[in-house]
Amino acid sequence: MKQKNKILVLFMFVFLLVFVLLKTEAKTSSRPSLEDDKKYRTTFSNIAFESDIMKIETVEKPVSQDIKNIIDKGHITIGVYGDDRIAFFQEDPSLPKGNNLYGADIDLAKKIAKNLGVGVEFDRTAETYDQLVDLLVFDRVDLVISTFSDTPERSKYIDFSDPYFSAGIGMMINKQALVSKKMEENPVRYLKNNSENICVQEGSSYETIAKEILPNAKFIQVKDVKDGFELIKNNDGKAIAFFGSELEFVEQLSKSPIFSIFTKAYIFSDMDDRLCIGIKKGQNGLKLYVNECLKYANKPSLENLFISYKKAFGKK
Repeated sequence: MKQKNKILVLFMFVFLLVFVLLKTEAKTSSRPSLEDDKKYRTTFSNIAFESDIMKIETVEKPVSQDIKNIIDKGHITIGVYGDDRIAFFQEDPSLPKGNNLYGADIDLAKKIAKNLGVGVEFDRTAETYDQLVDLLVFDRVDLVISTFSDTPERSKYIDFSDPYFSAGIGMMINKQALVSKKMEENPVRYLKNNSENICVQEGSSYETIAKEILPNAKFIQVKDVKDGFELIKNNDGKAIAFFGSELEFVEQLSKSPIFSIFTKAYIFSDMDDRLCIGIKKGQNGLKLYVNECLKYANKPSLENLFISYKKAFGKK
């Protein structure tokens, strides 16, 4: 009897030992090995199991080559038109030369540079807006931030960001001409159907727009907006209107209020001038980055320009 009991106890012990070993093997096989875990590694974190602890090792995120080039050189170069544009980019004579630019476009450029962790340099060699396009095409600058309109012609050569500002498009017309030519009620209709001299700034996007709207007009190119205002002021037959942006009208009337005596503004209700950042074609990483910056930037309006940049308009 005792012999049978011993055999039974031994059998139960062996059975229990086998059961424990099988259970342990099942638990072990359910856990991924360090080698198998390589299959589950993500793009930015490596996950490895050590005992019962999960260890996460952070890996540096890659950046696009165009952004890397800017970071490596330590600064971003911004193309800005050579002549000042009130409240957008202009020199403050009270500040040291080389660090005296201020305005909405300058602040936007500095914010983009700060977010990249680099300095900012401004290239103001462009004497026309067409030359700003050349600066991008020939790698002289990284971006153009310079009251720069997106137009079909420019988009053949460069890319544009999302718009960050919109202003009206219209004409400043000589008041005497409005009366003498009986076009006060509808000057656009009159100018569409008659051959009159209209001023446009050389190399600006407005010449193309003006030619589409006023097919019978004769266009006179002027280097500067002020030159155009001077031509239409006297009603001496040289030109009766200046075609351009609402921003340009505000700028000239702020600088020379006397123009308001001789001219009147007409703004098209169905057109606007969208200001964008110019980017070289193929710089897709930089374009994506700029658009992300614009999402969180304070987009200026014509009203808050007067508030934010009072000194640009001669106010304290």
